[in-house]
Amino acid sequence: VNPNDYVTQVMVLSHADAEWMAHIVKRLGFDAAATASRDGKLVIRGKPKTVEELAALIAELDLPGTPGDATELAEFVPFGRHEAGHVEFLLDKMMDGRRARFAVDPISRNVVVHGPIEDVDLVQRVVGSLDAPSKALTVHFHFVRATIGGSTDPEDSELTGPLKAVESVMHENGFGELGLLATIIVSVDESRQFRQESTLRTAEEHDVDQLQFAVRGEARLDADGGVAQLDVRADIMGKYSTVDHDGDTAFEVNTALAAKLGGHVILAAGPGSTATGNAIALVVRVTAE
Repeated sequence: VNPNDYVTQVMVLSHADAEWMAHIVKRLGFDAAATASRDGKLVIRGKPKTVEELAALIAELDLPGTPGDATELAEFVPFGRHEAGHVEFLLDKMMDGRRARFAVDPISRNVVVHGPIEDVDLVQRVVGSLDAPSKALTVHFHFVRATIGGSTDPEDSELTGPLKAVESVMHENGFGELGLLATIIVSVDESRQFRQESTLRTAEEHDVDQLQFAVRGEARLDADGGVAQLDVRADIMGKYSTVDHDGDTAFEVNTALAAKLGGHVILAAGPGSTATGNAIALVVRVTAE
């Protein structure tokens, strides 16, 4: 087929209304014509490559649903200079489990979304946030040692400063005799990956043989900008000796979490299956500039 010739393709839609889909094609600004036939088919006419791309996009949108329902919307959300693949990746994460369906069109640089009003609003806010200036995030990782079943008397806790805010919560959950092992502070632009390591500084009451701490992952703000979404992996490896414990220490966290800016999240603690003994908790705090 000559790429400059015009071709016609007739599409039988499984779910969507042909007139609604023809309106979508017109709004997208393709160099092609789309009309609804009397028997409910969608007729597309244009150059071969355009028709092929348009047919693929229509197939993505031809899913169960009722366009025109008063509780649902169909909208076009421009995503400007951003990479279509990045927009699609972000929306896939944010829209997981929601009813709305969407398609990212790299030619017209629009996201076509159809679904419940609240889902459409979320897509608009997420795509709109891409044009907002990138924020610098500071993520504080505090590795806290504790004793399960130990004293919960505040006098026996060594936590100071902002970490005093988590003391009572940890006491309520059976963690006593709290002390800070190490802190790693990471400064990173949102949606960028980070990786950092640190070695514990020896204290007189502990016999420490190269206790190594490492954190890695990615941090990003949600559409409202008040909550940070993190994918985090944190590890401790080495030898840690106290009066009650002598031996290798291995601690690993690999999870996703949401942290309200300025608040604390007690991410994990272990061992959680014993009534007494030594434990380590990871406390995370995120702030934005």
